[in-house]
Amino acid sequence: MISINGVTLCRGRKTLFRGLSFDLAPGDRLAVMGKSGSGKSSLLQALLGRAIWNAQTCHSGRSSVITQGDITIGGIAHERKQEWVGWLSANAGVLFQSGALFDGCSVKENLAFPFRHAPVRRAGTPRRPDSERLSALLQQVGLISPDASSSERDGMLCRQVTDLSGGQRKRLALARALALSPQLLLLDEPTSGLDTDTATAIADTIRQLSERDGVAVLCITHDPVFVERLNCNKRIEIGQNVVTSHQDGMKTTQVQDSRNLELNRRGWMDTWCMVSQQVLARLLGLLVDGISLCVPVALIAGAGLVIQAVAGPRLIQSFLAQGVVLGVFLGMGTIIPALLVIGLSASGLVGELTQRKHDNQLEYLRLLKISPANYFGVPMFVALMVAVPLLIWASEFLMLLGGFVALRSFEARSAVTAAGFWNQVWSIVTPEMWQRSAIKGVTHGALIGLVICGCGFTSGPGERGLRRAISQCVLIASLLIIIGDVAWSWYWAGQL
Repeated sequence: MISINGVTLCRGRKTLFRGLSFDLAPGDRLAVMGKSGSGKSSLLQALLGRAIWNAQTCHSGRSSVITQGDITIGGIAHERKQEWVGWLSANAGVLFQSGALFDGCSVKENLAFPFRHAPVRRAGTPRRPDSERLSALLQQVGLISPDASSSERDGMLCRQVTDLSGGQRKRLALARALALSPQLLLLDEPTSGLDTDTATAIADTIRQLSERDGVAVLCITHDPVFVERLNCNKRIEIGQNVVTSHQDGMKTTQVQDSRNLELNRRGWMDTWCMVSQQVLARLLGLLVDGISLCVPVALIAGAGLVIQAVAGPRLIQSFLAQGVVLGVFLGMGTIIPALLVIGLSASGLVGELTQRKHDNQLEYLRLLKISPANYFGVPMFVALMVAVPLLIWASEFLMLLGGFVALRSFEARSAVTAAGFWNQVWSIVTPEMWQRSAIKGVTHGALIGLVICGCGFTSGPGERGLRRAISQCVLIASLLIIIGDVAWSWYWAGQL
């Protein structure tokens, strides 16, 4: 099922291990052990097709690099990467260290995700599983008891992932990995953060599944007690570039590889529905938060501009006659909300993408052959393209309203009445101006969306990586918005 021969793997400029070789047959349970940083998780990334192959030397960067050796999975060599990933999508279940669960979804939605979106399923596997099938998965991993009532089962299925404990989340992630009856299980630190009883229960579940159905198990761990409980017949220890193999004389169960598979041709419909829901949710959040920021800023900015103009009573009439005050209104109205959206979105959206990346949610989507950029990035991008023009229009209106209130306060000292002020406003505010403002807003929104997605998907690990990603997002997006606004205003002035 898996054959690795003489693999040397590097990360950055450090060689993690050399000459790694092993075979994993149906029914085998292989434990890969070693200290933190020895390359265990990098090996899993290589098995999932996330390593750079055939590089002559190690290079700086966060990607894993295989400089020599061969890996074959399901009889498919690593050179045929698309077929390799396709075999994993149809036959492998992966339990990531963090679980890679979708926090915004319920237990039921997380369990149903692989059924709906797996590109290849075995014949007879439903695209929309019923509650009984999902409850059976939860019962298999011990999240619900066999004698639980229907209301208790439905209650667990309807619970939000954020309401689960660490052990429950780990069991739910294991149930999702087992959803499509995989022939291969890849486990990354399955006992991390778990108490002894929960770790024992998970080990028993995996061992029984392997012995009963002949599922091959590759377990990356540093817990020797879990390895003994799992009754692994093969073990590999990685440390200081040395690989030590141990193999017991356990007889493995051979299972016939099922080729009775069918393509999931309607998964895109569910993806479209979920993406549409995310677009609406993000758009509503951006509008609510953006308006709450635009109201005080725009009112104060509009009032401040008029107060400065009223301070010289003889100047305001010429300003209005030339459209200078209103030009400043409209110019600031197109850039203030864009900069507010940057400040609002950078910490939230960049942080969300960073969290999803380092919680392995992006890797889980890739396992199902779903593009993370499309699934998480497109809703953000579309919501920003719609929200920014609306916030610009709202900001321009609020700035004019603030200017009107200030003018009424200083009307006795002003050479222009409030009626004259609004007459000048309506003479300049034309449908063509709104159209140009909308085009500029869509452009600003697209730039903000691209920068947020780019910084979020390429962010480094830890708090340092998050702070750096947010800082880069604010700096780059602000510069692009200011430069774009100046260039657009220059072009617009040339058309007048």
